[in-house]
Amino acid sequence: SIRIPSNYCGVFGLKTSHGRVSIRPTPSLAASTGVVGPIAANMADLEVAYRVMAAPDALNPTSSLFAAPSYPRLSDDRPKLLGICKGWFDRADPSVRAACRSAVDYLSTNLGYKVIDIELPLLSEGQSAHAMTILAEIASAFPDVRGLTAANKVLISVGSRAGAIDLLQAQKVRTVLMQHLAHLYQTHPGLVIVTPTTPNAGWHIKGGAADLKYGVSDGDMTVRNMEYVWLANFAGCPVLTAPVSDKGIAKLAR
Repeated sequence: SIRIPSNYCGVFGLKTSHGRVSIRPTPSLAASTGVVGPIAANMADLEVAYRVMAAPDALNPTSSLFAAPSYPRLSDDRPKLLGICKGWFDRADPSVRAACRSAVDYLSTNLGYKVIDIELPLLSEGQSAHAMTILAEIASAFPDVRGLTAANKVLISVGSRAGAIDLLQAQKVRTVLMQHLAHLYQTHPGLVIVTPTTPNAGWHIKGGAADLKYGVSDGDMTVRNMEYVWLANFAGCPVLTAPVSDKGIAKLAR
């Protein structure tokens, strides 16, 4: 994960487009849902890391299709649109919602962004379809779960039992979501869809020292933490997560 640890640690993270960064020689654990990208303390370091990582890899069949990252100069009259799906945005905890709203207000008041309402279909169904897909893909890479933690054994075993019909239905949901996003981006050039990264700011580790030593697995919390990040994973879109302070947002917008 790139965005969730970045979010909980108050730093910047870039989830790249699918296939943009070569993962070679690391094996692909989730071919159509997993990517690699940088995490950094600031935007300057994030950009440097991305430009190095995104250099085309001639030995990777997907990365080799991309050109090297360019250095475009953005004009001041470029479209500056922020799209918010209000019903989805508002699922976050009140404190997170307030912080993200404050950041959006800063962007619109001080930096010339226009906020528009958008609709996103199949959010609940899409999250389930994404979970099924990524677990099935990971399960195919782990036919033998010996040596994994108990929680991962359960998750991968669930993924290995996804039926072919269910998996195909999940890809139909993915296609609908991708088509809808394509429609939004074509209708509103320059659109950036905005959500919180996670619906919460973190949670108390109830197990104390034992959790710190062995880790913690809370299925309900995992599902909730994935409330917003799954869509770009499923659709293959690039996403940037940033701390939502006025100072951080100002650096991000520039």
